[in-house]
Amino acid sequence: VEHYGVVQKVMERQLIETNLGGVALIDNEQLAFVDNINEYGTEKWVKNRDLSWQNEAIEDLHSFIEDKTNSDFHFIITPYKIALEAGCPYGLFENYSNRKDFVERLKKVKFPVLDMNESLPRERGNAFYNTDHHYKIEYAFSQMPLIANFLNMSDSVYVPSNWTLINTGKEFKGSLSVQIGDKYSNLKDTLYYYAPNFPTHIKADYYSNNCITRRI
Repeated sequence: VEHYGVVQKVMERQLIETNLGGVALIDNEQLAFVDNINEYGTEKWVKNRDLSWQNEAIEDLHSFIEDKTNSDFHFIITPYKIALEAGCPYGLFENYSNRKDFVERLKKVKFPVLDMNESLPRERGNAFYNTDHHYKIEYAFSQMPLIANFLNMSDSVYVPSNWTLINTGKEFKGSLSVQIGDKYSNLKDTLYYYAPNFPTHIKADYYSNNCITRRI
């Protein structure tokens, strides 16, 4: 992996093929996951995918819920780390039209939909880890009231004053960095977590070097 990463860096490649698909180095110097690089290649623009099978599945699911259950069904569309304005390397861009079409079709059959892309800050790097495709803990926490309201749940527990953000001081490298090696990108992330400032029945241990350093 390290040797492969060195070769890609020397070639100044921003879009790197891996066994799991691909990794893109976008202009904010973060790494992003690319799940269609092997399907379309590195030198072609990503095309709009055929979503007809998904549309049929949505309609079937809607019919099943109406006929067989009394359950509410909600869709939450998770955000994509790469945006059109993110300075993507040639051959890659956010499949925005596919997502919008998917959301509209969900609404057409009266599924409640929350598209989390709409609440992302313009600078997406503030929301995601440098070396992984997941939300940062801080940003994920800030979005919990939005999700709670969408699900008709109380958001009172997510008042910031009820929690303490703790910096573990521990750096880590996410799955995207592992795929391309340190020699290509020496990016790192820092691990944070939130501890409640109120009594709970939940117990959590924080480990460092296999020893419990904090128990809440």
